[in-house]
Amino acid sequence: MGWGAAVPVFFVLLSLLLIVIFAVLKIKLQFDEYVPLKVAIMGDGEDRKVLVETKKKRLELKVRDFRRASSKDVLEVRINGLSLGKYRLGLYKGPYGYVESYATSDSGVLIEDESGRKYFVAFKNSEELLDSLKERRAGRSPSTRSEV
Repeated sequence: MGWGAAVPVFFVLLSLLLIVIFAVLKIKLQFDEYVPLKVAIMGDGEDRKVLVETKKKRLELKVRDFRRASSKDVLEVRINGLSLGKYRLGLYKGPYGYVESYATSDSGVLIEDESGRKYFVAFKNSEELLDSLKERRAGRSPSTRSEV
């Protein structure tokens, strides 16, 4: 077997390697944009905000309405994003319309902001976020910082 047979195999393996590197980079970019690192609540009563911080961006959501939700109930069709294990990241469509998802867990909080956009925030301690939002609605001020 001479070098003539090895050259085509080299180009096929190089092409496969480039495809794998491209896929891994796309997944990393989705993780950097949508995996919440910190979640915090500011404000009282009707003027409450949920801050969601990822590696790439920081969202300030002025909360109009919220409810406990499951990713299986809220997120049905992935429009743009990543669905990998329990991670549901990106833009989805479901019974509540278009929802931007920051979910690293199955259960979380569906938040509607002042402009009418919907966000699904789910992480390991999302019950603390829900309890804090309920206490803020009642007018009490709990400690409101969650590390994810």
